[in-house]
Formats: sequence, structure tokens, C-alpha cells
Amino acid sequence: MTWLSILSLQIRDLEFRRPLTVSILSERRVHAPYGLTGGHAGERGCNILVRADGRRLNLGGKNTVSVEPGDRLVIHTPGGGGYGPPNGDARATAKRTAPVRTSIRDGGSVAEYNRLQESA
Repeated sequence: MTWLSILSLQIRDLEFRRPLTVSILSERRVHAPYGLTGGHAGERGCNILVRADGRRLNLGGKNTVSVEPGDRLVIHTPGGGGYGPPNGDARATAKRTAPVRTSIRDGGSVAEYNRLQESA
């Protein structure tokens, strides 16, 4: 089998015990990790701030927030993209898989990429 699925999604759950200012600087929150040679894209990650009162805030990829005791930061890291066609069938995969973008320029402008990153 030539297909390798990397589902290395990790969840980190941090609970704060005192007031702090927390910064997160992460990637692959808007665009999923690319698959190679017909492999499927990986899962995108997300950063969720869960307030002590239960409110949930999506922080996007880059943010700075003030937290209080009892607040939690839940970080879902992105999974890796797959390598090779699923089930070893390159022709079947080519029919149902969109072309893989290899750079930002293949899918749009750098300004559009930055807008998407900032909106997450």
C-alpha cells in the first residue's frame, strides 16, 4: 500500500490558575495541510478559549488574550496530509480529488491569504 495517512491531531488543554496574558502563534488554521501525490488534505487545527463561565471563543491562528483563573486554552494541532492515493488506486483518486495547490500563488493572491489568516 502506497497510501500513508498521518492523523497526528493532538489536543492540548491548558487550564490557567492565575490571571495572565496569553499569546498564540500557530499555522494551518485556515488552510488544511496539503496531501502529496494524490493524498487527501489533513485536518485543520483550531485554538479555542473556554472561559470559566463556559463561553467558547475561537482565537484563530494568531492572537493575544487576557485569561483569568479557571479559563482553559484548548489547542487542536493540525493533522498531516496523506501521501499517495487511498487504496492504491491513482485513477479513482484523480477523479474525486481536487488539484493540490503547491503555493499561495496557485490559489489566489497573497492579500487574500493574509485576509483569510486574519479572519480565523
